[in-house]
Amino acid sequence: MPARVRAFSLVQDLKLLLLYHPLQQSLRVCCRSTLVLRLEMAFSALPPAEKGVCQAECTVFIDAPIEKVWQVLTDFPSYSKWNTFVFSQVMVDATSDRVPLESQYPTEGKHLLMACHIPLKLFGIPITITSKPYELVNHVDDTNCLLAWKYVAMPQWFNRAQRWQALSVVEDPVTGTISTKYETREVCGGPGAYLIKWFILEGLKKSFQNMGQNLKDACEKASNSDDDSAEPQTVSSAAGGVRRRVSQTESD
Repeated sequence: MPARVRAFSLVQDLKLLLLYHPLQQSLRVCCRSTLVLRLEMAFSALPPAEKGVCQAECTVFIDAPIEKVWQVLTDFPSYSKWNTFVFSQVMVDATSDRVPLESQYPTEGKHLLMACHIPLKLFGIPITITSKPYELVNHVDDTNCLLAWKYVAMPQWFNRAQRWQALSVVEDPVTGTISTKYETREVCGGPGAYLIKWFILEGLKKSFQNMGQNLKDACEKASNSDDDSAEPQTVSSAAGGVRRRVSQTESD
């Protein structure tokens, strides 16, 4: 039998199986649920990426309520306890002294001084450099769990960098398991961004992945020890609500 005929026969047999098999209903629900889940996984809560020279990004799924993840993500004074990438993150004033602000909660229009560890290789030898970027917080959305800042230590025409972080809720339509999706992306542009691309981009990408895993570990550990995490979707965030992205399948 020619290969094309055999393939057509197999397709017809599969159609008959799905149409008449006693488990066809379950098969249809499972296939549809898998498709819906993949669409949910592909959904991004981040705004569209702007054009730039290079970018670093990370996505992780965290088995913890979204409000717990948002609490950990915005608790800058606690970064040293879990974050191997950004071991210090302080809201400061706009003076050259960089005096820490009384409130360390991220606020639009306020400045941020960070201290970051970035792993590199120099002539094949692993090293770690410390970077201290000076940023301006330009987006804080407690309701939709969006956070962003931009690099302002250099002229924007020479080196601009915008970092976004976002949380959303994803539900597995088959098991009903709910998880929090964490996404982050930083796009660098301008002539100075080529220096980042040539010398530290790979280390920066690794650092983003490390932070994503650190955040996952910290939130899941905190969630497991939190007696109030039994009903995560009924708890409000700091501003009275959180993003919820939940998939549901239709019943036949």
